[in-house]
Order: sequence, then C-alpha cells, then structure tokens
Amino acid sequence: MKYQLRKGTLGIIDWLTRTQQNKLLLGGDYSLADVAEACWVFTLPLDEIEKMTAQKVKAEVKRFMADLDAETFSQLQKHAEVEIKKFFSTDVRPKKPRPQGMKKKVARR
Repeated sequence: MKYQLRKGTLGIIDWLTRTQQNKLLLGGDYSLADVAEACWVFTLPLDEIEKMTAQKVKAEVKRFMADLDAETFSQLQKHAEVEIKKFFSTDVRPKKPRPQGMKKKVARR
C-alpha cells in the first residue's frame, strides 16, 4: 500500500464533521465519496488538509478514488472504521436530565 496511515485524532473527526459535514459520520444517507473522503483523511497530516480549499479537497478525493484498487480501498476502509469507532466509543455525552415536575400528582385524602 502506498499510503501512510495515520491515527484518528479529535482534529480529524472535527474536520470531517464540522468543516466537511461528512454524512458518514453525521448519520443518514451517505455516498461512496463520503466513505472515500473518510479514508483519504487518514492518509495525510491534518495541518496539510486544513490548508486546502473545499475545491482542492474535492479534487484530491476524486483523484484518490480514481487511484484506488479494491485491496487498498478495503485496507483503508478498515483502518478508518477502527479509528472512527475508537473515537465514538470513548465519546462521553451527558445524559439528559429527567424532566422535573412531570410526576403524576397523587390525590390526597
């Protein structure tokens, strides 16, 4: 494989969700381009990616997709999946507080 795989960081996840609004991470219907973008982001340093314009990113992902063979794509996809799952499995989200005053009042005799 000609790509150097990088570990998933909060910066990468944040870039994918906020900047790119990648549907693979946000949920809902996603395309092959969303999967390829999630794989591609783990092959470059984050500071290099953040310097790119939206058009440059789109062009790079398109070129990345054109160069991928099935075996390499499978390896990259597995790596991206593991790194993304690590992040979301350790993600701590506050529990919703119980609504106050929602108990059924009991009639007193």
